[in-house]
Amino acid sequence: MNKLRQSIFIFLISAPAVTAVIGAMVYVLYGLNKTGAYLTAGLSLVAIYFIIKKYLADFNNNANYNFKNIPKNEYLIFLGFCLLWLVSAWLLYKGRSDRPIITPWQVVSSWYFLTYGLGVISLFFLSRRSSKLLTPALILQTLLLFGTAIVVYRVGYGFDPFIHEAAISAIQKLGQIKPLTPYYLGQYSLVIVLNNLTTISTAFWAKILVPGLASLAMPLLLIRWLKYHHGAEKDWGLAAVAMLILPATIFIITTPQNLAYLFLVIVLLWPKPESDIKEKVVVWLAAIAALITQPLAGIPAVLIVVSDLFKNKKINKLAYPIMIVLMAISLPIAFYVFSTLDSSTSATLVWPNLKFLFNAWQNNLTLENWWLNFLYLFNNLWNFIILALAITGAYIIFKKHNKELIYRFAWPAIALVIGALISLTINFRYLIDYERADYPQRILIVAVLFSLPLIITAFREFAIILEKSSKLIMISFLLTIAVVATASLYLSYPRFDHYFNSHGYATSKADDLAVKWIEADAHNQPYIVLADQQVSAAALHEYGFSHYYKNIFYYPVPTGGLLYPNYLNFVNKPDLKDIKAARVLTGVSRVYFVLNSYWWEYQKVATEAAALADTTKDIGDGQIKIFVFKK
Repeated sequence: MNKLRQSIFIFLISAPAVTAVIGAMVYVLYGLNKTGAYLTAGLSLVAIYFIIKKYLADFNNNANYNFKNIPKNEYLIFLGFCLLWLVSAWLLYKGRSDRPIITPWQVVSSWYFLTYGLGVISLFFLSRRSSKLLTPALILQTLLLFGTAIVVYRVGYGFDPFIHEAAISAIQKLGQIKPLTPYYLGQYSLVIVLNNLTTISTAFWAKILVPGLASLAMPLLLIRWLKYHHGAEKDWGLAAVAMLILPATIFIITTPQNLAYLFLVIVLLWPKPESDIKEKVVVWLAAIAALITQPLAGIPAVLIVVSDLFKNKKINKLAYPIMIVLMAISLPIAFYVFSTLDSSTSATLVWPNLKFLFNAWQNNLTLENWWLNFLYLFNNLWNFIILALAITGAYIIFKKHNKELIYRFAWPAIALVIGALISLTINFRYLIDYERADYPQRILIVAVLFSLPLIITAFREFAIILEKSSKLIMISFLLTIAVVATASLYLSYPRFDHYFNSHGYATSKADDLAVKWIEADAHNQPYIVLADQQVSAAALHEYGFSHYYKNIFYYPVPTGGLLYPNYLNFVNKPDLKDIKAARVLTGVSRVYFVLNSYWWEYQKVATEAAALADTTKDIGDGQIKIFVFKK
């Protein structure tokens, strides 16, 4: 039983990294059509077999992990947890929507938060008994945390996944996309292989890949880390459950960046990367997988495993400081070089704007009910809580003279924060205004991931103190963590309440119907469309990168799409000069303008556009109007 469990663990952790790395090599050397996908799958299975075989050869099977020895009362708690989980899953399913919602909380019953919070309390009862059932229960709870969007958004969540889905479809047809790029390949390889092995659609795997893998890997890695560094005591169980209060935003949607974050977590939470070759193989594969998936997370991952090579050697006295300096400057340099490769971007250096660090702060938190006030008070303090936990963990580790963990996590995290500040001096003028702080924020996320072991250590120390406290303090703490974990669930997803409006609407069924109607109405004639990004996402979902005119995609894309300014001008004040400008830009005479009913001046814009258009069409019971400009 123990060997089987260990084999499953190694497979779950190593298989994605192995497949990503081998798939990238096959893609570059041959291509990832059906033959390339099967070749990748075969080579990956062989490599995974040898990795598992190496682990099991040295595996000590004396550990006591027998489900038959679990007391009945623990089974009863687990059964209660499973009932709560099923009710939560049913509430999510009941809230599924194909309409243009801003947040899942518009359609999911508020009872979902109660069942989720009670589930967290059930986890605490299991952790107090050092139950072997805690791990599967924690995986199920994490699946709710990361998987809410998968269930609720029937068409799809976000915009970037639709672009990557279209790219994957193009690779499956062509084998390769020219010019070859060294990034995104980790995600593309995994999705293509899974699609060919299971015949389940790429859209499904593109939705579930990161939330599914993170739900499995994070609890397993977290508990394994705690057992290795802090012993198999019940204190680590409380610490593992307490980690549910941390923000989950980066693992709720599948993008190359988020998958690279997950590979980085594998590198960081692998308990003993310096011990022997079998440990190093998994860590190196995860680091390379992160690098070929998204270099922003991959570069720090590779730097940390390179520094591990010099442990206990005199050369480390020189290599380690170099690694810390590189950790601080490599990502800003990469951003600057990337920005200047294309002359149209013309990156410049500016004085850093620190405003984005404080944008989350909300004022007047006394105007709503106690729940919203609490949610946004916690939201305001989120960054400070994470910083305080990381500093506390670093202090505990340093006090216990565990300098290795300080060198491996604390100093790199500080270097990455410095790197984020340096990157603020780069003016990303080719990005939309609201996206220009995105890259520095991503570096800060990497810094937080490096701080995870420190945060885990802090939670474990609090758990030890809690064990010595009175029952009243214990119960108060558990209830507080359950409430805060539920707040974290709410805040990890887009919101539309009296304090915050995420603004981004979901791609809807009506958007799909609109792009299909336009394709049919054009009768194979060239056409372009002026529409918002969710309609463009629907077009990518249905037709991929099917039409380009003068190297310009026929739907607007907010980042780098040349048609997007024409759309913004026209939707703000309809004028035929913007239609003419789009025609000159693309050389196409047939233009469609798509207006969603959620646009803030819908009636006014619809009336003005109708006066200019040749014909109009209503889609989805008035959800969308399409205006056709034929000449």
